[in-house]
Amino acid sequence: GGGVPFNPAQAGVPSSITYVGSGMAQPDEVSTVFLSGTTSSVQVPAGTFAEPTEVSVSVSSYPAAGAASDVLQMYVGATPTKAVQLQLEVVESPNGRRQQEQEELVMRMHWLDKTTENWVLICSDQRLDETSSKLLADVPPSVFEDARFNSVASSCAAGVDCQGKGGLFAVFDADASECIQEEDTGGGAKPLDGSTIAAIIVPIVGAVLILVAVVAYLRLRSSRNQEHLKYKLGDDAPPVRGGPSFSFPSSPP
Repeated sequence: GGGVPFNPAQAGVPSSITYVGSGMAQPDEVSTVFLSGTTSSVQVPAGTFAEPTEVSVSVSSYPAAGAASDVLQMYVGATPTKAVQLQLEVVESPNGRRQQEQEELVMRMHWLDKTTENWVLICSDQRLDETSSKLLADVPPSVFEDARFNSVASSCAAGVDCQGKGGLFAVFDADASECIQEEDTGGGAKPLDGSTIAAIIVPIVGAVLILVAVVAYLRLRSSRNQEHLKYKLGDDAPPVRGGPSFSFPSSPP
C-alpha cells in the first residue's frame, strides 16, 4: 500500500507525507491522501496510529440521491485514536434555494449505516470553505469503531458492498439544530457507558460514606460526654436534659 507519491509543494499542502489514492500513514507524521482527480482529501494527524497503517480513498458508485458531494469510500487498516479530517468537494446542493431561505439548513458530513442503508449525521467540528468549495469535517474515532460503518456481509443490507473495503461518506443538507439537540439530550438513544456511570456514582457513594462517618463520630462523642458528666455528678444524679431539675421533700408520715 505505498500508493502514488504526490508533491505537496505543488498543491500547497503542509503535510509531511502525501499520497494519491492510498498510502501508509506514519505514526509520527501528518499524512494526507488525495482523492485522485479531485481536490478532496483525507488528512491523518500525527499520533493517530501506533504503527504505519494503510489509508485509502476512492469515489464510490453507491447511489446517494440528494448528496451534495461524491460518495467517498474510505478504508483504514486500524481504528484511529484521533479525529481524521475529511475535505470533500461540494456541488450546489439540491436544496440550495432552501438553504438561502432557511439559515438553519447547512451542509454536513454523513456516513452510511451499511445495515440499514441510512445516512448518519456526524456531529463534529465542520465548516464550509466557500473559496475552495470544500466541506472540512473532523470524523471522530467512534465512527470507525461502529460495526455498521464497515459491516461484514452477514449483516449488510441488500445491495451494499460489504467486502471489508471500508465505509462511505457523503455531504448532505442537515438542520443545524440537530447536532445541538443531540448534545443537549445526549442523543436520545445513547446509553451511558461504564466510565460515565462510575464517574457519577463514585462521588455520591463517597459523600454518603463521609456523612455516615460524621454522624457516627458525633453520636460517639455525645455518648462519651454524657458518660463523663454522669461520672462527675455521681450514679444517683438525675439525668441532665438541658433544663433545671427540682426535688421536693416527701410529706411527713
